[in-house]
Amino acid sequence: MLRMDCYKLLSSSFFNLLCLTVFSGVVQGPYKHGDIILGGLLRVHLRGDSENKCGELDVRGLSRVLAMIFAIEKVNNDSNLLPNISLGYDIRDYCEIALKATRISYDLIKDNLLTNIKQGKLGSRSITALIGPDDSSTAVVIAGLLQALNISAISPTATSTELSAYAYQYLYRTAPSDAFKGKAMADIIEYFKWSYVAAVGQDDTYGRNGVWSVLREADARNNSFCLAMTTFIPEDRRILSIRKIVTTLSRRENIRIVILWLYGSFAKHFFDEVYRQNLTGRVWILSDVLVFDSILGFSSILDGSIVVKPQSFSADTEFEKHKVELHNTTLNQIFPEWWEEIKTLITDCSNSNGNPNPMEHCFQGFIQRMQSSYASYVIDAVYSMAHALNILFENTTVKGIDYKLKPTMDINVMKSVLSRVSFVGLTGNVSFDKDGDIVVKQMAYDIVNLQQVEEGHTKRLRQVVVGKWKENELHVKRLHFSQYIHWN
Repeated sequence: MLRMDCYKLLSSSFFNLLCLTVFSGVVQGPYKHGDIILGGLLRVHLRGDSENKCGELDVRGLSRVLAMIFAIEKVNNDSNLLPNISLGYDIRDYCEIALKATRISYDLIKDNLLTNIKQGKLGSRSITALIGPDDSSTAVVIAGLLQALNISAISPTATSTELSAYAYQYLYRTAPSDAFKGKAMADIIEYFKWSYVAAVGQDDTYGRNGVWSVLREADARNNSFCLAMTTFIPEDRRILSIRKIVTTLSRRENIRIVILWLYGSFAKHFFDEVYRQNLTGRVWILSDVLVFDSILGFSSILDGSIVVKPQSFSADTEFEKHKVELHNTTLNQIFPEWWEEIKTLITDCSNSNGNPNPMEHCFQGFIQRMQSSYASYVIDAVYSMAHALNILFENTTVKGIDYKLKPTMDINVMKSVLSRVSFVGLTGNVSFDKDGDIVVKQMAYDIVNLQQVEEGHTKRLRQVVVGKWKENELHVKRLHFSQYIHWN
């Protein structure tokens, strides 16, 4: 019966993908019951070396999960937003694996499949909407599922320009798209009069569109700089491809500037290989902040690198304060599924540290590493859903049913109310355009310099904002440097 209903609802190709994954088990993540539950599709682990296996813990991923929980608790304590209604959460880790994300998405919203077929109504125990996924490639994969089931999702981190297309109309984004990042990188290259540059991207919607944007800028500027090498890392042969790319860069010593449009396990494997081949003397221009302490010599390799990332916001200090106040017990309670891995990271640090109170020192160091450039965007994504639900409830009249449960809420209207959301969030005024993109009056990026610093017996990377890039300025004035850059 379920298979027949699936077939009626979905196209045959998507049906095959979906129904093959229905009966696979899905690991439970942080959960809290509420009158209304938001699903979380977030990456906590990197992809493993073997197919469909999770790899090492990504500490920045934990920060995004914590930000989602923090935002939901704040909404629950706000008497002016969703009064007398509690939000819950069901957060899952998809380990940067698109197939796993599809399974999880179905598991989270499968109740809506049957209610949608029967009457188009949403029960109080159903997932109302999703926060996530983290990466653009996965967002492309699950877009069909979202549209088929009339489920809206808000990604705080997926930035590919492709996701602005009509085909992804059920995916909203609080993080800005990468539409201007290529311009910012090209301006940096021109500013320093670098003429011979390489660009490496992962072979998916994120990496391809990123590298292509830099190529277009080079053409538009009458080739003021030469992209002497452009290449993409495929998913199925990534290790071998990375080895060949790093070998080529080693041989081409005249290429000193390398743009990297990578994230997650692609970036980790790339810098593992850079260390293995001892490739030095390069300036890396990164599309995102990459911090993986497990890579040998990582801080030395990336010392002096430049990152172009969405601007930081000082308004998220409340979340940073919340993190600082955490301790072992509370972290164990929040992340019981991943606590053994967290504890191992803390213990390994304490075993190699000469501090008189090593466990406490290492725990605080771990909390400090739980940084994500997108935490503010996660919090704004949760608040966007809360404001949309608030609009829905204010405009809905249900007689004879407890107000705070609203079990007959029509799931088809969530998309329409999201388009009406408008509030002041951590990242500024939050509203969405017809494509589901965050409305940005003036796009701005932080220019971050990664600088190696020594703390006791360890070396780490410090992120220093050395400049800004702002859209709508004259070409020569878009880039502003406020500090000297530390080069490797």
